[in-house]
Amino acid sequence: MPAGQLVWAGGLADLLQRECGACHSSSNPLGGLDLSTYQGALAGGANGPGVVPGDPNASRTIARQSTGDHPGQLGGDELALLRQWIEAGAPDQ
Repeated sequence: MPAGQLVWAGGLADLLQRECGACHSSSNPLGGLDLSTYQGALAGGANGPGVVPGDPNASRTIARQSTGDHPGQLGGDELALLRQWIEAGAPDQ
């Protein structure tokens, strides 16, 4: 994904829906986490905020993916993009 697409709309939304949507969508929010919308990603689930703009270390999505053993594990490049997007303030558009 080119750096210019590091926004939710059309970039990160597609990645998270493709890789995480089976378990974390509006119809199946496992752990209370719905990653099908920007608002859902920010709100997070039962364990805290999924995305904290500007702070990947406080973002549960990064924390959970960083363990390397999540059933829907992102690849290293995908996780790096997610971290970079959050560090950039998690822009919506």
